[in-house]
Amino acid sequence: MPRAPVHAVRAFSLDVTLRESVPCEDERTRSAWDFQDELWTLAASYVERTGASAVGDEAEVALVLTQWREMLDGVRDDHDAVADRVDWVAKWRVVKGYQARYDLTSNDARLRAIDLQYHDLRPSHSLAQRVGLRSLCDESAVREAVHNPPRSTRAYFRGQCVARYPDEIVAANWDSVVFDLGEGPLQRVPMLDPLRGTHALTAELLETSATASELLDALDR
Repeated sequence: MPRAPVHAVRAFSLDVTLRESVPCEDERTRSAWDFQDELWTLAASYVERTGASAVGDEAEVALVLTQWREMLDGVRDDHDAVADRVDWVAKWRVVKGYQARYDLTSNDARLRAIDLQYHDLRPSHSLAQRVGLRSLCDESAVREAVHNPPRSTRAYFRGQCVARYPDEIVAANWDSVVFDLGEGPLQRVPMLDPLRGTHALTAELLETSATASELLDALDR
């Protein structure tokens, strides 16, 4: 753990060389790459010892670990090898290429404009759409998931709450749904466990709760 986590985040966010290191509580210094490498090693060791059925099937978990390792090694040793998967590498290549082509200084306003346009969500304007980034899902699957989230994770419960009780929900995050029933304080339903809130565990509860109030009462029992 860094001694000063906020400082570490700021230092790492400005460092494209991956050489910036920060002092840690165990008296060592680590770079952002070092932290990721240690996390990968822990994850790989855990999967080897126990599997990772809570994350996905064996082939899916193996793919995650392989891609993670390739990207870690790539950002350190060969940017070109991972420019189709690591967003900041792809963006950096666009900015540096434009800078070299027009012989611009690093604080030129045109480079800041590219910085913004890269992330434009409109496909016709976004530079990210033109740099060869891999697509993890096709567009039809994304559109389907907007209305029908996976039934095997907490996304099912969150999505059903939004669909069934839209007027009573004031916030829906990764790990909670917050209700406002119109009287009393806001009521937060925590969802810290990704595997709680699945169709198998909550479908009957949702079907028998005609209102948000009934749902919350049932959860309190």
